[in-house]
Amino acid sequence: MEEIKSNEAYDKEYTVKLEEKTLENGTKWTNVSFVDETGREFPTTNNVEEDFNSGNLKISQGCKVRAFPASTNKNFLQIGEILP
Repeated sequence: MEEIKSNEAYDKEYTVKLEEKTLENGTKWTNVSFVDETGREFPTTNNVEEDFNSGNLKISQGCKVRAFPASTNKNFLQIGEILP
């Protein structure tokens, strides 16, 4: 995963990458990350993953989003909008 530098992530389009895994307790969980046009992969906030895994966030592998750095931790992205 890449670290976000200054304002490089603002107003950018990303492709959603989903990676399913099984936690130690047997629970299935999907990690959500965003990939920019150069192929760099950026982590998302816990809220994005929690919303996706609970079914409250309707995104799929390869869909496009506009994202921005989280206010609490600039090294993680959160969704600004889901693009058509």
